[in-house]
Amino acid sequence: MMDLIILQAQTAAGAAIQIILMLLGAGLIAAVTTYLYMHTKFRRELTSLQGKLDASDREIERLNGKLSEAEQALAEKTEQLEFRLMETEEDLKEAEEELKETELQLHEKEELLRRISERKHLLDYSSFGSATAEQKDDLKMISGIGPVIEEKLNSLDIYTFEQISKFSETDREVVNEAIEFFPGRIERDEWIAQAKELVYSGGKGSEVLDNIRKRKHRINYDRIGIAHPEDAQDLTAIHGIGGWIQEKLYALDIFTYEQISRFSEEDVQSVTEIIEFFPGRIDRDKWVAQAKELLG
Repeated sequence: MMDLIILQAQTAAGAAIQIILMLLGAGLIAAVTTYLYMHTKFRRELTSLQGKLDASDREIERLNGKLSEAEQALAEKTEQLEFRLMETEEDLKEAEEELKETELQLHEKEELLRRISERKHLLDYSSFGSATAEQKDDLKMISGIGPVIEEKLNSLDIYTFEQISKFSETDREVVNEAIEFFPGRIERDEWIAQAKELVYSGGKGSEVLDNIRKRKHRINYDRIGIAHPEDAQDLTAIHGIGGWIQEKLYALDIFTYEQISRFSEEDVQSVTEIIEFFPGRIDRDKWVAQAKELLG
């Protein structure tokens, strides 16, 4: 009986030990499984974080590159701005010098016109007539009268074509001296004849130009070239061509320096006759050479 009790006790103890061992094994397996799971999870998170870190490093590198480019661009822009500032300062200095020179020229011009104006008493207005600024003609229409000469004449109260058309030889000499012009220039540029024509054409300008247009067939356009009103250049830039002569040339469809630069002797003769210009003036004033120079 005792033996049976001992045997049963041993059996129960062994079973208990087995249960304990099984529990320990299960706990160990759970611990290992948990460890492996956590390890794998941490590895994944670590890999993810490492990827993000690498991406951050690349972004930082990219941003550093952009920063370097921006710094370089800023440096270049700063250098350009400094250079432009220097240029601007130089331009301002030049502008100041030009302004001073202009002011000096204006002062000299005012003095010149004042000096000329004081010579009015030398002129015989009863010979060629009086006029006011309100009656002013564009004296630059006369070949040989430019803006400066026009201002000098105006300072002597000479404003109209009619006044110039009535100049006597004495008037011409006195005016020539009063405006400090080249001796004999008024006569050589034939102001009086041009002024008479402008006075005559004052009410018949269209008729005069229409008559000129009717003679276009005498111009050799194959030689001098064809031009149109939209091609028109300022022909008064050529010394010897005034505003009225320019209008006559335009009426002949002669609008450009290039056309004039191609004039042959025959063309010079034809144009002189058609616009009723003074014989030899085109050659004497060297229209062709001046036109070539303006083209150059």
